[in-house]
Amino acid sequence: QILSVLKLFPPDGSLFLSRCLECNSLLREASKSEAEGKVPDGVLERHDRFWKCPGCGKFYWAGTHCRAMMSKARELSASRNNLR
Repeated sequence: QILSVLKLFPPDGSLFLSRCLECNSLLREASKSEAEGKVPDGVLERHDRFWKCPGCGKFYWAGTHCRAMMSKARELSASRNNLR
């Protein structure tokens, strides 16, 4: 199933990781000042780009979890392409 999803939403495309994991709303970019007090201080110090869910208010950033998911998705996409 993951291969079918990756075919529709390639990991390098703008739709990959563009929705809230809690409520599935489309994320919007948020300023660093908006994220202040809503994300851990260390995250605020290490990151400059943030996204906010307009539905539930949750904040996201491209941390290690995001990079790991992107890496795995690219790996799976490559293996799918090699099976053809």
